[in-house]
Amino acid sequence: MHANTQVAERRAEARKEAAQAALETALSTEDVEALRRSAEQGWRSEQDAGRLKTRAVRVCEEALARAQRELERVRATQNTAELREVGLKAVRAAGKDTLCAMAVQAAAQDGADVNKRPEAAAGEQPRPRWLTVTASEGLEETVRALVEAGAEVNYADNTGGTALHEAAANGHTEVVRTLAVAGAEVNQADNKGRTALFGAAYHGRVEAVQKLLEAGAAVDLANNTSATALFVAAQEGHVAVIKVLLEARAEVNHARITGWTALHIAAHMGHVEVMRTLLEAGAEVDHALHTGHTALHIAAQEGHVEVIKVLLQAGAVLNHKTNDGNTPLDIARGFDHEAAAQALVQAGATV
Repeated sequence: MHANTQVAERRAEARKEAAQAALETALSTEDVEALRRSAEQGWRSEQDAGRLKTRAVRVCEEALARAQRELERVRATQNTAELREVGLKAVRAAGKDTLCAMAVQAAAQDGADVNKRPEAAAGEQPRPRWLTVTASEGLEETVRALVEAGAEVNYADNTGGTALHEAAANGHTEVVRTLAVAGAEVNQADNKGRTALFGAAYHGRVEAVQKLLEAGAAVDLANNTSATALFVAAQEGHVAVIKVLLEARAEVNHARITGWTALHIAAHMGHVEVMRTLLEAGAEVDHALHTGHTALHIAAQEGHVEVIKVLLQAGAVLNHKTNDGNTPLDIARGFDHEAAAQALVQAGATV
């Protein structure tokens, strides 16, 4: 009987050692499925559970810290294309989202303050709250766990931005939905007057734009310089976003303080398809700035021949003069845009 007991104890100890080894492997590889299987096994002690929580929190914090450093690096370069694409890949894997969510749930159960900022290292800028960081990275499970644990959904950082701003600008539609359902104020503006819709439109996030509009976002709410979501979408050449905004009855002829409309900025940037979309929606082809410049003047100044042709086909006044008496042809020649000047002459501009 004693021998049998010793054998049983050795087998039990071997099973426990194997289970602990499996836990270590799952933790080191961040294998979420393995962690889940381990959690369901009755062999785990309170000490094992504590180790999992500690390691999970550390993995989450390290991943987010790497992501934050990468974001700051890219923002410092002011490389818009890279900023759009970088996406902070270090924390985008679904496994990390689940692991972070597990860590949040465990920490919340222990009474942790989910609204406390992560501690910054010496010399570092203050870090944003976890909800803002995880929303920016599209970690929907973690965002949901934070919200359920009491995270302040409408908390604004020193720029006035919220978690919803971050999720929308980065195109994380499911996070946008989760935050909206949790009571995020969809029309809350940052210090520059930019709403989440504004950021989503600027970055070309079509699905996020749609989700925000469904949640009640005001389509024509302007920022501090009187630019709307339609204006910045036109500026950046996002035709698909423009179509969604126009379907939501965005004011196609909304003018900024200077008189610039979406058509003017599209002409300036040379976005031909944007021009066509706006004109089809009723954009005023000859709307003039306070200086008397029309979209045709602006296209001539930039030398955008195709834009000039689109405007002329839409009935733009060929010889309209600015307050200084300059026609589009005068401006094209003044800026040495010979091809643009030739296109205007061929269309019948007064020489």
